Amino acid sequence: MSIDGERVAVTVSASVSLTVEPFGAVPTTGVRRTLNDCARDGLSPDLLRQGARQALHRGLVKNEELADVDAALAPFGGVAA
Repeated sequence: MSIDGERVAVTVSASVSLTVEPFGAVPTTGVRRTLNDCARDGLSPDLLRQGARQALHRGLVKNEELADVDAALAPFGGVAA
């Protein structure tokens, strides 16, 4: 997972349905949407936490926008763990 500006690039399985926006030749989603999708799709807690922390630190999202991330990370100590 990498965050660049207001876009996130994540490799996902072909079975994941995403609403995409063109960014050059690469289909992307916004930061909020991508992190919440990853949370619902079971991305590893360490990677999900890393992405959420980076996005929050850079001001790309607010805590209240990451409900699915918070729920997914709750059993693992949350985003701040």
